[in-house]
Amino acid sequence: MSFFSRFALVLLLLLTARPAFALNVLGVYRAACDRVMGVVVRVERRDVHLLTLSGELVSIPRHEIVSLTYYPVPSLPISSIKLGASFPVFRVKALQGKQIVDLVEGWPIDYSEEKISFLQRDGKDLVINRDSIWSLELVPSAEQLAVATPAADGLDYAHPQASGFCEGEESAEGRRQVFPQQFLNDEVVIKRELDRLQEGYEKVEKYSHDQLFYALPEIYRNETSLGLWLSTGSRHGANDRRNNLTPLLTDELSYGPFGYQHVIMTGSAPNRLLIHEEPQTQIYYAFKAAYFHASVFFDPNLVLVGGKYMWRYSDFSTNDANDRWVESFLIELGFDIGNVSLQLVPVSVASIGMGGKVGYRAVDQNLWRLGPRFVHRRFQADITAGTTPGGGDRFAYARANLDVPVTSRTTVGWSGIYRSVSGQKSYDWQTTQYDSAVERAYHSSTLISAFRVRSLLGRRAAVEANLSIERASGTLDGAARSQTSTFVKGGLSGSFRF
Repeated sequence: MSFFSRFALVLLLLLTARPAFALNVLGVYRAACDRVMGVVVRVERRDVHLLTLSGELVSIPRHEIVSLTYYPVPSLPISSIKLGASFPVFRVKALQGKQIVDLVEGWPIDYSEEKISFLQRDGKDLVINRDSIWSLELVPSAEQLAVATPAADGLDYAHPQASGFCEGEESAEGRRQVFPQQFLNDEVVIKRELDRLQEGYEKVEKYSHDQLFYALPEIYRNETSLGLWLSTGSRHGANDRRNNLTPLLTDELSYGPFGYQHVIMTGSAPNRLLIHEEPQTQIYYAFKAAYFHASVFFDPNLVLVGGKYMWRYSDFSTNDANDRWVESFLIELGFDIGNVSLQLVPVSVASIGMGGKVGYRAVDQNLWRLGPRFVHRRFQADITAGTTPGGGDRFAYARANLDVPVTSRTTVGWSGIYRSVSGQKSYDWQTTQYDSAVERAYHSSTLISAFRVRSLLGRRAAVEANLSIERASGTLDGAARSQTSTFVKGGLSGSFRF
């Protein structure tokens, strides 16, 4: 046969071939020719529950199954589905634009790592992506009518060649014989297949239970990004001995909707947990699993620059009275239910420096705090606050965050920060050398208002910018005057996702 003849034959076959079917009818063999036809709607540790072509539910013990055959069909050829209360309908909703809409109603019958196939009430199947699931609802199932199309109803299911000795009826006029696309007759292979279906169903069922603890199906996505923050006016996150010009690598992982998720960040970036709004070099890890979430923050500059990390007289010598705060280690944890979360920061190792031209001193303090968080698809808001116990220097602090997605690609946000210091009279003030001759007290209050915007550019790039205004008022014994200062700070970031 010449090349052109072969090409014409292949083209003819492609043009006349029937479209591929997405739904598989299973032939479950309990003996050589004892076959039950239907769709597996649930697999348990001991039993396989099969919806037969007559619409009835049949339970078959797993140890009785000797082989499985798969027949591709366009839809399930039955007139009614009778599953009962033990097999509820899964109603899956999706987020379309800013509206939540019904995506599919039916029973999950097949699974892959990224997709789920549902048998709908009309007997057809629909394949959806797992990451398109917004919520699931279990609806009690009663007898539901199914539409049997002529293409699906006029089929005869042939036995596989390995069971060729089984008697089968000849196809009547107007009916078409369907041959098995796959045949499993090995015990180990059959067990693996049934285990896969069991695990798939249990995972979807778990979605419906665990969604109670998730305001959003996925907080983090399976993506990695690399970017860089450029900032000006930093007073807390960086100084002349520790900079924040470090590339930011962000790695997000999600095991699907309503599952374990985490993010790892290394580099310089703002962090909404900190008591200041500036970019700071960090190693940051956060995860969420069911009703629990936790975060850990660490500034590697504490190790890299050693003793130079702490505040010095040069950080205060150009002012009459001001203070600076930096956190080097932080642990945050909390509990989630629905849209509401409780945030608790039991450990936050901070170095607080205060002073002016006449001297300074630094205090190491644990800035514990707590507060609520509310997450909705239209916005996210949280606030944390705390204060140190009395008996010495007293610090009070609070931070509120608000983020609103204005479009699917752009999010704007605001943070408000309050800090106050009531420093007791003390002798341990320093200039370039330690000076214990003069007793001084320090008092201050600070308000910060920070604005930010983040926007996606195309499929891979993103830009982010922030602008903040810090207004600080302080008094220091022995200073020429009290001081009220306004600091304007800004930052710009670009990143690429891959």
